Amino acid sequence: MPQRHIPFRTTATAAVLAVGLALAGCGSSHHDSTGPREGLGLTPGIYRGTANLTASAGGQSGSQSGPVVLTLNPDSTVQVGQFPPVKLQGNSFTASLPYTFFNQNPQLHCTTGTFNLGGTFVGQTVSGPIFSNGLVCNGFTVTFTGNYTAQLSASELPQGGGRDDVADQARRLLERLIH
Repeated sequence: MPQRHIPFRTTATAAVLAVGLALAGCGSSHHDSTGPREGLGLTPGIYRGTANLTASAGGQSGSQSGPVVLTLNPDSTVQVGQFPPVKLQGNSFTASLPYTFFNQNPQLHCTTGTFNLGGTFVGQTVSGPIFSNGLVCNGFTVTFTGNYTAQLSASELPQGGGRDDVADQARRLLERLIH
């Protein structure tokens, strides 16, 4: 069988297209691996501030203020105390704890709902709402509302800042309301 000759122009065009596709793929992959510092000007680290929380249940209400500690990791995940880590969506996030968190105190007997903390990072500040969604404990609808603001901390202490976080504050406030 005689060998067929492929013109140089066809071979060169195919090579240029192959290199172009390979480079386009590399650019996309690199962009996906960037951390929170790129593009949005966010700084990974520990953010500390104050949370203000109000709860109502069974005709009772109460308020409490206390510390909030958030960690923005280089991989764009946010950790808030005992909340599971969540991925940033742009510069915002929402972390949720299921009702079972409150059942660490069996007298609360929570059966449904979530306790949530949202946030938006702007520069070296993060702030957002604290709220419940469909939370029922001891047969009462429980409503949490509140907010917090935290600043990037100069000192780097261990992640989470201990066990006394905003979720623990919420549980103690609910314990005072439901007895």
